[in-house]
Amino acid sequence: MKLIMIIGGMAQGKHAFAAQFAHARCIDGLAAQIRDAVRAGRDPLAEANASVRDFVTMWESTSSDDLAKTQDLVLIYPEVGSGVVPLDPEERAWREAVGRVGCRIAAEADEVYRVVAGIAQRIK
Repeated sequence: MKLIMIIGGMAQGKHAFAAQFAHARCIDGLAAQIRDAVRAGRDPLAEANASVRDFVTMWESTSSDDLAKTQDLVLIYPEVGSGVVPLDPEERAWREAVGRVGCRIAAEADEVYRVVAGIAQRIK
């Protein structure tokens, strides 16, 4: 199973680029789950450090068949570190957690693509 991470800002074409990986399971919305973890007082980075692949897949309901276990994973992930730093402490904590977890996932991913203005560039 290969982990492919697609990162980019809002409305930059991440989903359109991900469509070319038709053979893979696509996972989106991990940042919202990280927000829930931060609000609950859990440390998403510690959870991601335990096992990145388990961390990525624990948020989706997977089937128990062998194909689901061996199929490549495409993770669509937001790029949050280039904007304005939020004034709200909870928003800052979420932004920090999303950034750090994203770094951890990228380090473990087999391929990483950054999408800007609909153009994808492989960075790993």
